[in-house]
Amino acid sequence: MGGTQIKCSVAPLSSPRSQPGSTSDRQPYDSQQQEQDGSVESSNVVVQMALEDSLSETLEKEVLETRKMVSALQVVTRSRLDQSMEEVAELKVNV
Repeated sequence: MGGTQIKCSVAPLSSPRSQPGSTSDRQPYDSQQQEQDGSVESSNVVVQMALEDSLSETLEKEVLETRKMVSALQVVTRSRLDQSMEEVAELKVNV
């Protein structure tokens, strides 16, 4: 067996040195990253639109419920006013 030793230096993965050809390897990564970012962004838009639709529907329901409550209160107020007017008329007759 020969006494030839091969020394090889391996840079750690966290090394800040750039490897030869890393710029050409990076372009597909960048475009993939941009595609992923674009798909995440479009997913966020879809989720936001769904949330806005849900909130809009909830708000519409609450507005309708509030209108019904206001209408009911108006009836109660009118009937109480009518009752008070009748009481005042009776008091005037009895005085």
